Amino acid sequence: MRKRWASFADRPEPYCRRRAGRWSIFLSSIAKAPLGTGDDMSRLLLVEAPFLPKCRGPGDASNFDDYEEEPLRISGTEKCSKEFAEF
Repeated sequence: MRKRWASFADRPEPYCRRRAGRWSIFLSSIAKAPLGTGDDMSRLLLVEAPFLPKCRGPGDASNFDDYEEEPLRISGTEKCSKEFAEF
């Protein structure tokens, strides 16, 4: 006889508690990780960037792609329009 695995539908509460417990452990491990404290962060300024775009001056947008702008679509389904008519 084959043993049936328990599923979420069998007992949802313990499953959710167990998952939530693992999530909090995961988040606390991220919060405790040393992300470069003290002097290490200042050394980031010395690292050479892998790509430096050419810039002809302020307002130069030549590094951005040209694209056709889509017309602005305004939705006409405002649920609270009466309440905010004079706003």
